[in-house]
Amino acid sequence: MDGLRGYSKKVRLDTGILLNISTVSTYVFCPFKVFLQNYLGLREEVGLIPETGKVVHEYYTGLSVLLYEHLKAGKSLLKTLVDEYTETFLEKTPRDVRERVEEDLFRIAEFRLKQPFMETPVRREVYLSSRKLSLRGSIDLLEGIYPVEVKYRERIIEGDLIQLALYTLLLEETYRRDIDYGAIDLLKACKRVKVKVDSKLRVRALHAREKVLEATLAGQVEKLKEKRRRGCK
Repeated sequence: MDGLRGYSKKVRLDTGILLNISTVSTYVFCPFKVFLQNYLGLREEVGLIPETGKVVHEYYTGLSVLLYEHLKAGKSLLKTLVDEYTETFLEKTPRDVRERVEEDLFRIAEFRLKQPFMETPVRREVYLSSRKLSLRGSIDLLEGIYPVEVKYRERIIEGDLIQLALYTLLLEETYRRDIDYGAIDLLKACKRVKVKVDSKLRVRALHAREKVLEATLAGQVEKLKEKRRRGCK
C-alpha cells in the first residue's frame, strides 16, 4: 500500500477540523451542494424518495445485527425471526413510505439471509473520529473490522468508493490494523460488491479529503465540469 495506511504519517493531516466523511462523498459528486450546505446554511427538503432510502437503510442494518445475534439459530427459527422483524418494522413505518418499500423489504431480507458476514461481531452506525486524519463519520455496518456501506440503489458511484476508503483509513488509525477490503451493499440490486481498498483508491480518497479541506478553509468550490453540473441536484 506504499505506506498509505490510516496509522501512517504519510496520511496524517491535522488541521483542527473534523470533516464528515459523508460530506467528502457528496463533494466528489457535487462540490456546489457542499458549498450551499456548509456556507449558506441551505438544506434540501427531505422528500419521499430520500425518506424511503433512509427507512430501507435502517431496516437493513437492524436486520444485519439481528441475524448476527442469532448466528447459531436454525433456518426455520431464523426465517420466523426475520418475518416478525419485518412485520413489526413495517407497522412502525409511515403508510406512504410503507407502500413503496414493503415488497423490497422482503426481497432484501432474503438477500441478507443468504449473504454471509465478512467477519464478526456485527455492529451498525459505528462512529469514529481522528484529529490526525481530520476525519469523522458513522460506518453503516462494521462486520468484524471490515466496513460495509449500504446504498439503496443499483450501482456504485465514485463517492461510494471514496467514502469506503476513508472509513478504512479511519478504522486502520483507530485499531492499528491493516484492512485491505470493504464492501458496498446495493439494496435495489440485492448485491454485495467486495471492494479492494488499494493504493490507487486510497490516493483518490486522500485527494478528495484535501480538496474538501481546501474548500472548507477558503469557502470556495471548484468549477464544475458540464457533465457533473448536469447531475448536481
